[in-house]
Amino acid sequence: MERCLQCDDTGWRKVTLDGGYTAVTPCNHGARALGLEAVSISVNAAFRARLGGDEVRIHDLILERRGHEQAIRIRQVVDTIWPEGIVPRSNQEEQDCHREVKRVIARMRDEGRYPIIGDKGESAGYFLPATAQERQEYHDRMIQEGWKLIALSQLFVRDEDLGDRLKLHADALLSGSQAALI
Repeated sequence: MERCLQCDDTGWRKVTLDGGYTAVTPCNHGARALGLEAVSISVNAAFRARLGGDEVRIHDLILERRGHEQAIRIRQVVDTIWPEGIVPRSNQEEQDCHREVKRVIARMRDEGRYPIIGDKGESAGYFLPATAQERQEYHDRMIQEGWKLIALSQLFVRDEDLGDRLKLHADALLSGSQAALI
């Protein structure tokens, strides 16, 4: 079998961080061995520069998580970013921390355009797809959820022109026009 060019079969590949620092991260050559195409995701430096202190820490923590086996739960993010001191957090403070993590992840998706997966299954948590298969599975799940929401919306107000409206949005997606989707 051919040696992995990224890690030389050590299981660890080098990455360059902001400021020119070098670190290692687990290699995804296992996915290649299974015939799964690896997904490359780069840091959006302009977006990262607009983030504040804790936002940057959340950003970096999430970007370290590649593949569903490395998913990180909100609770783990909260405990890493805001470790509890001598006095435990109140329920309200805990909820505020969870909301802040969700807000930053939503911003990373919307503004930073990161494909962050939020898995609700056995390996619940947030992660970036490591393979094209993970990306496709999440895409399919989002489409299914979207169809369910569209069907539910018809209970409130029946759209006689729903097909035409969906086609208009599909055309906007194909042309890359975000304004037409809102």
